[in-house]
Amino acid sequence: MEKKWCIREIDEKIVDNLVKETGESALTLRILVGRGILDPEEINKFLYSQIENLHSPFLLNDMNKAVMRIEQAIKNNEKILIWGDEDADGTTSTVCLKQGLKSMGVDTDYYIPNRDKDGIGLSIKRIQKAKEQNISVIITADCGSRDKEKVLFAKNIGIDCIITDHHEIMETFPFLVNPKLSNYPFKNLAGVGVAYKFVQALSERLRKPFYPESLTPLVLLGSVADRVPITGENRILAKSGLNAIQDTASPGIKALGKIKTIDDVIKKAVSVLSAGRGVSKGYIGYDLLLAKNTQEANRIGRKLLSESKIWQDTARELYRNLVTECIDKGVIFLVDYNIPSRFAGYLASRLKDRYEKPAIVIGEKNKGEGRAPKNFNLFEALKYCSSTLKAFGGHKKACGFKLKEDADTFIQKFLEYSKDKIIDSEPHFDIDSILSPENITPSVIKDMRKLAPFGSGNPKPIFLAKDVSLKQEGNRLLLPGEREIDIPYKGKEYIPIHRDGEPLKLDILYSIKQDGGLVLRDIRPSKFNW
Repeated sequence: MEKKWCIREIDEKIVDNLVKETGESALTLRILVGRGILDPEEINKFLYSQIENLHSPFLLNDMNKAVMRIEQAIKNNEKILIWGDEDADGTTSTVCLKQGLKSMGVDTDYYIPNRDKDGIGLSIKRIQKAKEQNISVIITADCGSRDKEKVLFAKNIGIDCIITDHHEIMETFPFLVNPKLSNYPFKNLAGVGVAYKFVQALSERLRKPFYPESLTPLVLLGSVADRVPITGENRILAKSGLNAIQDTASPGIKALGKIKTIDDVIKKAVSVLSAGRGVSKGYIGYDLLLAKNTQEANRIGRKLLSESKIWQDTARELYRNLVTECIDKGVIFLVDYNIPSRFAGYLASRLKDRYEKPAIVIGEKNKGEGRAPKNFNLFEALKYCSSTLKAFGGHKKACGFKLKEDADTFIQKFLEYSKDKIIDSEPHFDIDSILSPENITPSVIKDMRKLAPFGSGNPKPIFLAKDVSLKQEGNRLLLPGEREIDIPYKGKEYIPIHRDGEPLKLDILYSIKQDGGLVLRDIRPSKFNW
């Protein structure tokens, strides 16, 4: 689908003043101003904040009570169970808690439910089993915010549940550690970010050493997998994670391959860790991250790579086969009761990205997933539709749910909610600046590294170059001066660079990689654009 080109509107007077005030380059400031970061203090925080600039973990609701309860459990030699979730954020959250507590001499058991069989979050049946195993404290990882009744049930049979989670909240209860609650300054932590904060707080409470570099690689992996915005505290944790992962001692993380950027995390880690969900028996994503040696990690890694390929091939085939069955009513709906639930989220994400509209996919067992662009609150939509749902949970931009009955009633209710809330957003590229490739100097590349890491909430800058002549040699695309520009899509799609044997003047959109390489984003003949 062709995308519109939109140049961000920037007041150059503001940029000039900020150059004098901050000493940063005009290009860096033009990009930040175009993205709404105009205050010198905020610019400094964005570019230079370090791990010590994170907010105190004790600002999180009930954090002090929660770590005091763990301190009591340690003194009384009580058994502690970590209750996780099988997606990548849940897996890294579980490992973060287990490794963090172990570093303080606290042994724990763990349990990760199978979503298809056991659902998401706490369950009465498994809580009862925990009681039989003499568990007296459960710490959740990336789940539990919607489980008040189950938490109270556990309390009645002698188990305290400490919830570390980041999903939207309907009602409060004791020991609920969630940045969406209270006045915590940053609301967008991933589940693994909350787990990290819990370990940090416990180390302070117990006066034990805390080593951020041992856990921030896990925070990086889980945060990118869960697509939280790489801004605020997530940006600090991601930067720390990228630095620490270069020298990690973890055989499991090493087995994922060399990771230097967020793109590497997406390509090498997220799909592999996600392959441990719903395909294999056991929790091999968890097993990989806690592998004790290189041989074990490589064995598990090979298995996950194989399953990742199977998963991705199946997911892409499903998308190709089903994309034409979608119904566009301002919201994109895809209803096919043969869709395995483990692929519903992938399909919804692809459809949301394709149409830049909220997308709902309903598959087997009346289970569904929704994904939404930034201008639509999916969680509020599902709250409005709650009379048609057995269960639901998630975030503003991503939710899961299960229908009570047929999809028609739900769709009607959803459209009733969304009719005056959909803001049409034509697919487009936001252009950060006009920059000719010959003006890319070492200082420009340094600026790009300073603005990194890039990801959700902080996308790679897109630059416009006008009236460019290109030369194609096979699958290589060359700029004047024989500088190569990468073509990021597969196949040999036609790129119109000549007409009647003469070079066309072209406008191109491109991004700059951290090594200085260029990546083509879009291309058009110049006369069609301006």
